[in-house]
Amino acid sequence: MTKAETSMRVKVHADGSYTLDNLKGTMAAEGVDVTYLEGMPPVKNTSGLMSFDEQNFDIVIEHGVSGAIRLAGADIHITGLQDVDQFINIDLHAEAPIPDALELIDRKPFGFAKAMKINPKSTKGNSKVDLSMHFMLAKNLAVNDVEIKAEAMLTGVKMDKVVLGRGIRDGKLKLNVDNKKMTVNGDVMMGSVPVALAWTENFSKASPFRSQYLLAAKIADLSNVTDLGVDPGPAGDFVSGGVDATVRYTVFDDRNSRVEVNANLTRAELRVPLMEWRKAAGDAGRVEVTILLENGLVKSVPNFDVFAGDLTVRGDVVYSPGGLGLDRVNLKKVLFGRTDVTGAVIARPDGGWEIGLQGSELDFSPLWQRLLHDRP
Repeated sequence: MTKAETSMRVKVHADGSYTLDNLKGTMAAEGVDVTYLEGMPPVKNTSGLMSFDEQNFDIVIEHGVSGAIRLAGADIHITGLQDVDQFINIDLHAEAPIPDALELIDRKPFGFAKAMKINPKSTKGNSKVDLSMHFMLAKNLAVNDVEIKAEAMLTGVKMDKVVLGRGIRDGKLKLNVDNKKMTVNGDVMMGSVPVALAWTENFSKASPFRSQYLLAAKIADLSNVTDLGVDPGPAGDFVSGGVDATVRYTVFDDRNSRVEVNANLTRAELRVPLMEWRKAAGDAGRVEVTILLENGLVKSVPNFDVFAGDLTVRGDVVYSPGGLGLDRVNLKKVLFGRTDVTGAVIARPDGGWEIGLQGSELDFSPLWQRLLHDRP
């Protein structure tokens, strides 16, 4: 304590009891360690000013440290000094390496990093954080007893296995978090692909989903879509060139999740050599696919839609139980040239495929021409 001043006025009654009519004071301190919440590490070597009256106690901290976390300022307001319960409001500004900041918010009673399935030790980067907390001064507080709100700017962010088993790096992100949810928005790299990321994490069990990641990317070549955790599958044999894609990955619980892909194919070239069909780069095209996952394996593809040039294909895909293989591709609509059919492609026990098509017209002329041209 470097300085202290106080004044008070006390009224003494005839029965010997007394009433505190007025209390005011100020104090200045340096080199003080402050513990603001049970379970959290103390802030050491603080310097600040304090003022108080009969009902409130206010602290303005200029600086302090807690491990690698540097406190750049804090306002602490304690109320109800003459009441049964006292409450505290804390507003602080800090700078910290991201692993240290995550380890801090993962301590009891919060556990935010565990809720986000993030291992702080697998992260890198720096953060500037504005944090607000409000809670009753009591022991053994639960997370719901502490109202928390934080906003952080994150730079140089690197995290492993964030989205569909893929990591992010070189991130510049803005984070907002409170007791109900966390949102993260900004730009990152996933492999060789620059991505605009919007990440939502819900902490309430009543929420419609637990986690959701929205990725928007301009991909130089379809082969790079694997950097986003998406397997192009057979499409890689028919599509080449650039793709503008959005991928929405929604995690409902530990078992069920969903991937929704919406891709603009204008920059890409599409080819179906068997039917002599082609879409040149520059011609309009798009694809929409929904994939349901169970325990990380494909459960089904309830819908896929391809629109490119004069080609329209709509359908769904059925997988074997446990995601062990593809059973059936249902073609609800196949339309190009003079062809207008529906049908199915069904897996046979011998490993082959059975194709069944029906409709108003099936134009085999490109196939016949290829067969006749290839005859010796």
